[in-house]
Amino acid sequence: DSVGFVIRQVDGGLYWNGTTGKWQAEAFTNAATGSHGTRMYAVTGDARRAFVDTSVDVTLRATKGGTTYTSATGATIQVR
Repeated sequence: DSVGFVIRQVDGGLYWNGTTGKWQAEAFTNAATGSHGTRMYAVTGDARRAFVDTSVDVTLRATKGGTTYTSATGATIQVR
């Protein structure tokens, strides 16, 4: 079982890959931390620079028992 976040640039349509620290064309699920009702994903260090002046859509994706669930609506966040 897993929970993660898909982060997509609103303008460029690229997806954040937290493993490589780069934007890419293919969707990527970034692993969430936390448990039960509280999940989060943090972009830290130099990778934060890739988000300056960017708007992103965030979607939650969870997998349980081999079935993947995706949130119906995500949040759009403006990063400055």
